[in-house]
Amino acid sequence: MPTIIRKIAIALLLGLAGVLTASAGQYYDLALKAFDSGDYERCIELFEKKIPAEIKQEKKERIFNNYSWWPYVESAFAIKDFKRAYKGINNHIKVIDQKKDWVGRPLVPLTPSDLEHWSLEKKEELDYLLVIFFHEQRYDADNFNNSPFIKHLAGINRYTLNSLKAKAAETYFNDAIESLKYSSDFAFGDLIRAADFGHMEAAEAVAKAYETGKLKLSDGSSIAVVRDMARSLGYWEKLADARAARTDTELYPLYKCAEIYLYNDTIRNLPKAISYFDRVILSEVNAPFLKSAAHRIRAQCYMEMGDTVAFFNKNREAFEAGYNSVAHNLGNCYKNGWGTRIDFDKAFEAYSAGMEAQNVLSPVVPCQWETGMLLRDGKGCDADPERALELFKAASDAGMIFAQYTLAEEYYKRQQWGEAMKLCRTVADREEKIPNAARASVCKMMARMYTHGRGVPADEAQARQWWDRAASYGDDDAGIISRWLGQNQ
Repeated sequence: MPTIIRKIAIALLLGLAGVLTASAGQYYDLALKAFDSGDYERCIELFEKKIPAEIKQEKKERIFNNYSWWPYVESAFAIKDFKRAYKGINNHIKVIDQKKDWVGRPLVPLTPSDLEHWSLEKKEELDYLLVIFFHEQRYDADNFNNSPFIKHLAGINRYTLNSLKAKAAETYFNDAIESLKYSSDFAFGDLIRAADFGHMEAAEAVAKAYETGKLKLSDGSSIAVVRDMARSLGYWEKLADARAARTDTELYPLYKCAEIYLYNDTIRNLPKAISYFDRVILSEVNAPFLKSAAHRIRAQCYMEMGDTVAFFNKNREAFEAGYNSVAHNLGNCYKNGWGTRIDFDKAFEAYSAGMEAQNVLSPVVPCQWETGMLLRDGKGCDADPERALELFKAASDAGMIFAQYTLAEEYYKRQQWGEAMKLCRTVADREEKIPNAARASVCKMMARMYTHGRGVPADEAQARQWWDRAASYGDDDAGIISRWLGQNQ
């Protein structure tokens, strides 16, 4: 035999040997590729002529691959060959080792005609077949519509695509609930799949899990999840777009999207936040708390964008609509001339309205302080020092540091030394950020009281400590006194 022919023969024999000793799953992989490319007849041919022997050989060699006959079933549906579809379904059940369904019925008591026409008399059996499809195929939501099986069901008008997606979503959600009982790692994946298919409860659970970094379980424990605010926002936005907002619960996803766009540094987008707050505000849902919050924070977005006119206008619109959560903002606009002319009368009106506690968003405490300041100075109203003192005390008791500082000054002026010293010490020691001038002022009051023995025995050492502390906040007078005391010690 000529050398060249011998080489060709050897190559052919080696090639044939390579086919005969093919790696596990070779033909199955080819069948999947044929199915994915739309070559359904080739997929069927491989399943019928090659794959049974491949499975048998692998069992003999104790190689266990996960074979699914569903691509064969799908291919049969694609070419309208319902006898093969029936055959494939029965082979599929054998491969996954299910002889009965969950209530003990034999699988599958169907005929090719049942598959073709989706017989209503066998609805339960056919619905169980749907569940098998949902479990085995697990298409993503975008590819679901392209499934030949799903197209067939939609084409014979037994279901709509949306109703089939809803069934899939419910299946995956139920799987997730079952997995959560055992803290299974599969639970979150099933929840994501259910959410992607439009299950609202699943979408909210996934959104919260990505936001907090944990998926809460019914027993109070949780499964760790990688935090991902972008994905969290994506699911909140799906909820916002999918839910017909009829209650404040259904309005909440809109508000949540606005919050994320406002407060998350990596996603921050003020115009987007405003657009979602607008949707909350314009909704016909009776949700006073969410709308009150949306009005106030939306206006603040405009201020952060440097648009004081819009800040004023949005606060005024909300105030005139009865939302006093914006009263402090509106009063500040009139007091400082933000987006409008200075008008102390209207500032007093706004601050006074804010002292009414409509809900927890009502700016009662800051409005008490601001109203007290106007009453003390007689701006926008008749001066009323005693009423001002009452309001300062109310705001101070609520913990407002500016009110505590102002009240300390009032007590000092009235020579109520004990009350003044207590509040001065409180303000000086609190960690909240206030202007250095205010903190220096309370330190100077403390220094004077120790210097002159007002409310306490005179104590030069204590006085000097307070002068030094006042100087550390940049007070020039305190600095001069502190240096003089140091030189004359």
